[in-house]
Amino acid sequence: MESTRILIQKVGRQIQKKQEAFQRLARESAGFSIDFFLAPLFYYQRAARLAIEAAETARIAQMVVNLENKIDRLTDEVDRLAATSEQISGTLEKMDTHIAQVKTALRREKGHEYAAGDTTAGRATPESQGA
Repeated sequence: MESTRILIQKVGRQIQKKQEAFQRLARESAGFSIDFFLAPLFYYQRAARLAIEAAETARIAQMVVNLENKIDRLTDEVDRLAATSEQISGTLEKMDTHIAQVKTALRREKGHEYAAGDTTAGRATPESQGA
């Protein structure tokens, strides 16, 4: 009977070890199975993130190109306005010169009239009005 009891204890320990090994195996395989089945989901999630990032990068790149085009157009417009401003300045200088020449001519004319004794210089006379 003693040998039977020892044999039963050995079998009991072996069964317990096998149960523990089976439980470890079950936990590890469950973790592996979950990882195995979730791997494609993680892959697609990562791919979706990369696609979103690529789309955002492309959108930003297009915005940069649009801004560069606007800057080019504005630069052209500023150059055109600067050229127009230079033309206006040149025209104003010519007008100032012409006005100065006209004033000088008028002063000379007035001076000649006074020198000749014409007291009506600069005033309208019936002859100058076409009467």
